[in-house]
Amino acid sequence: MSRKKISFIVMSAAFTSLLLVLLPVTGVVKLFKIPSSSMSPTVQSGDTIFATKVFNPAKTVKRGDVVAYDGRLAALKDRHEMYLSRVVATGGDTVEVVNGDLCVNGVALPERNGLRCREVLKDRRFLQPVYPLKVPADSVFVIGDKYDNSLDSRYLGTIPLRAITHSAKRIMGPAGHAGKIE
Repeated sequence: MSRKKISFIVMSAAFTSLLLVLLPVTGVVKLFKIPSSSMSPTVQSGDTIFATKVFNPAKTVKRGDVVAYDGRLAALKDRHEMYLSRVVATGGDTVEVVNGDLCVNGVALPERNGLRCREVLKDRRFLQPVYPLKVPADSVFVIGDKYDNSLDSRYLGTIPLRAITHSAKRIMGPAGHAGKIE
């Protein structure tokens, strides 16, 4: 092997190693250990997910994305946890309840795990939204994939874009459940 090729391999390995150390430290990429089943079966309790930093949520977050957001910046002022949910409506969309089903722009949310996304029972601990609800331009409406067990926008109302920190990309483990988040 030529000296030039060896030098290139060594420099590439050093650069890759540096990236693997710096990216998590800077928060550009992050690993989250999931403590609950609110996104099951997509992401299960105990899974470790790989997420990338969202620098401009207004331009990059879209319907269907799975995002991590800071509970303190949402309606959960006393909770210092990160939450993981699926974006089902973005700024300008209308969320309403039709025959008990939650609908976005007139279309009922898809059935998941044999469950339909229903309006939730009133809970005095949270300021729940009033439907129909037009999602503000600087916010999103999020739902957990496990409709019957998720603390989400049905309880909290819309989530400000500034609360979104990361976009979930892959499940890293356990090995039997690893793969791309759909």
